[in-house]
Amino acid sequence: MEDKKEEENPDLFLDKEDLEREKNEDESTDISNSHIELNDITNKNNSFLFVGPYGNGSALLKTCFYLEMKNQRNCFKTKFQFQGKDKKNKKVLSAELYQLEVGNNEFILVLLTKSGFVGRNQKYIIKYLEDKKITFNTIVSFDCLTMNNFYAENKKKGVYYIHNDKYNLGKGNSTPLLLPNDVTGFSAYLLKYADFKDIPCIIFVSVFDQLDIGFESIKTYQDSLNEFKFFNEKLDKEYYTKNKIDQSDLKLVYNEFNANKKSYFI
Repeated sequence: MEDKKEEENPDLFLDKEDLEREKNEDESTDISNSHIELNDITNKNNSFLFVGPYGNGSALLKTCFYLEMKNQRNCFKTKFQFQGKDKKNKKVLSAELYQLEVGNNEFILVLLTKSGFVGRNQKYIIKYLEDKKITFNTIVSFDCLTMNNFYAENKKKGVYYIHNDKYNLGKGNSTPLLLPNDVTGFSAYLLKYADFKDIPCIIFVSVFDQLDIGFESIKTYQDSLNEFKFFNEKLDKEYYTKNKIDQSDLKLVYNEFNANKKSYFI
């Protein structure tokens, strides 16, 4: 009976600091999560869950899977949103879930968080996947740090990683992320969740110094992608020329991340 309670308790993989942070957020932000299912997820088993926290990580996934998202009808599966206590407030988009077929009846999930994403969305999204019995063999999250927030004796742009003991796939040419650096937010939540569920998980953290998010800033991840066939050549401009993808189309992808920076009122 005790084992059953543990399996059903979604907080067991959170440490005291996480629980305290969530408690404080609960007290200060009373929100209601919801979702809209746009298309059925008929294939429940997926080889990977790729997560792009808002910023360089989500820009990377939207770029590399640009053609798949454009050409695979009904790949946009679920839209996650939340609303404040005052129902007069508009609902805020928190995340988008896609499922892509990547060959030989193999499927992957791509989860992109949005600018409105808050900590209280995390548990809701994971519970949604569990309730739908949607599985994934490995979790990969692409997070990022600006150079100003990166701590090292020799500060260098590049891609770094942290993973759990279950992860045994390649890490490309990335470098271990050393203390006092740490992953936070949804990536940290996923790493702890993966530990609790015995799912292999790795977090790649790009360290960059560009002001704007774009093709050059996401290329920082390139050294981490060698082991994932889905990303082959997709950070080479020749790939986009060969597939007749105009650079202006990619700029539209990045507008989402740079619009606020270009406003005189921000």
